[in-house]
Amino acid sequence: MKKLDQVLADLEKKSFGTLLLEGKPREFNGVIRKINNIIQQGLRQIQIREKEIQHLSETKDKLRESMNEMLTLQKLSDAISSTHQIDKILNLLVTLSQTVVEIEGCGVFLIGKEDSMLKSIMLKRISPEVQKKIASQLDEGIVDWVIKERRPTVVPDFLTQEGGEKTTEKNFIIIPLIVRDKGIGVFEIYSSISRKEITFQDLELLSLLANHTAVAIENSRLYQEMNTYIQDLSTLFEMGNKITAKLDFKELQSLIIRSAVKLLNAEVGFLIISNKEKFDFDFFSTSGKSIRLSKKTFNSEVIDLLNHEKKPFLIAAHKGKRYEAVLNHFKAKVLVCVPLIHENRGIGFMIVGSVKEDRVFYDKDITLLTTLANQALVALVNAMLFEEVIKANQTLQEVQLQLIQKEKLASIGELAGGVAHEINNPLQIILGRIQLVLAEVPKTLKSHLSIVESETKRIATIVRGLLDFSRGGASEPSFEKINLNEVVERAILLTHHQLKLDRIEIHLSLHKKLPLVSGDANQLSQVFLNLIQNARQAIKNKGRLSIFSGLKDNFVFVDFVDNGIGIREENLKKIFDPFFTTKEMGEGTGLGLSISYRIIEKHHGKLIVESRYLKGSKFSVLLPVWSRN
Repeated sequence: MKKLDQVLADLEKKSFGTLLLEGKPREFNGVIRKINNIIQQGLRQIQIREKEIQHLSETKDKLRESMNEMLTLQKLSDAISSTHQIDKILNLLVTLSQTVVEIEGCGVFLIGKEDSMLKSIMLKRISPEVQKKIASQLDEGIVDWVIKERRPTVVPDFLTQEGGEKTTEKNFIIIPLIVRDKGIGVFEIYSSISRKEITFQDLELLSLLANHTAVAIENSRLYQEMNTYIQDLSTLFEMGNKITAKLDFKELQSLIIRSAVKLLNAEVGFLIISNKEKFDFDFFSTSGKSIRLSKKTFNSEVIDLLNHEKKPFLIAAHKGKRYEAVLNHFKAKVLVCVPLIHENRGIGFMIVGSVKEDRVFYDKDITLLTTLANQALVALVNAMLFEEVIKANQTLQEVQLQLIQKEKLASIGELAGGVAHEINNPLQIILGRIQLVLAEVPKTLKSHLSIVESETKRIATIVRGLLDFSRGGASEPSFEKINLNEVVERAILLTHHQLKLDRIEIHLSLHKKLPLVSGDANQLSQVFLNLIQNARQAIKNKGRLSIFSGLKDNFVFVDFVDNGIGIREENLKKIFDPFFTTKEMGEGTGLGLSISYRIIEKHHGKLIVESRYLKGSKFSVLLPVWSRN
């Protein structure tokens, strides 16, 4: 520009005409050339300036567009950080994606953590026909390829009319969802935009939106899993407290299996405890329907599984016919089985199952059930030990009572023996003199003396009872092999007439192949007669006496069951005490049950009573089965 100013200044001093008159045409032509060169340079600089201005404008537009994209991403990020609700996040993803490309329909598909299958968590405005095409992409591996390659792709879809004429071009835009360099699913858009119009920047922006959403989905998943985990722990803690607080074995079984079904949100549950080929079984169903299990299944299929599987396992039809047979028997489609192992010994197992075809149990379900089973196992073992302690305590109390009873009987026996000897001698003299007087007195006095004789004989009977009691129940038993059924029938024969007069019905149910016992038939007959007489007096008039015999735990038993007045609870512990009686004055001495108790004790047996006042009584005689040893 300075050169151009200098030339113009020179031209002001010298006009063109002057230059020509002075005869300097070359100088004039040089000036013209300089001016042209200067003008050309100026034009080139103007073009450069125009390009710079245009580039600056384009940069400004791109910057504005980038700012818009950043604002869009900022909106998505703000929404992600403010909510864990997947529905809101997905709706925002669709709304923001519509600012990038036109969307006719879309869907989000995630890879399942348990089964690695793609499942839709959102479908918007997708027709059944388009859904089939998306399904075919899943089957053909297109979606798997996109996830593997981790980059968006466009898959064309040309819709045609009936005549085969091509109409509108439409495309599937498949964008992978990436979190920490790992594909978790895809965001698929169905759009009418042409493939040429979809720019690289559009795909990049959609990828950014999709990846932001993927992070939000994963965070939401983790949040839900954490909540579920906390809830499961809370439920387990609550159930564990309830289970460990129970000591009643039956109630504990019911609580355990109900808790297991609730924990896994299942429909059926089974708890089976085995002990020396005996099974304690508990069952629960949310439908309320009962399921019968045969002993055969326990002894074969179930026990085989228990013996071979030491870890929790899944029972499903696809695992083989052996498992299918068990499923059919349990009337379930899938079962989770946790063996209960205590001190390296299988004591049973817990089973929770579903009757639904599509129900799937995952590893976390098996872990939860295993944790509950471990707590339940401790509680079950404690309940078993508690029952054993109670039984041992009851046995100890019985032994203590027997020792007390023996000491009491021995002391009273000594006293009764001494008193009986002292009374018996003068009593016999009195009785002899009365009989002599009866032979000589007039008939008017005989009736009075007969009463004296009768009462004296009753006193003598009591004294003989005392003497028998003091000697431990008559003489020592003479042991021989006997059939208790025959002893019972003999006792019935002797009392049948009295029972018939009192209108007491006799019901006999005697075991046809009753094992023999070792004992004294006469003394046992005395016991049975006493028990029948006691029942007759308890019934008084018109009633029923049932007598049963059988075998239980290597003991032969004879039960005498009546529907008489029964015994009050406070008197049950006293009935074997000497001289204790609930009968009216003159009906009993209070020695019959004491002597019977001593006789059965000498036979190494038991005499047990069960009674409810106003309902009746049951006296059981138990004697060991005769052994060659």
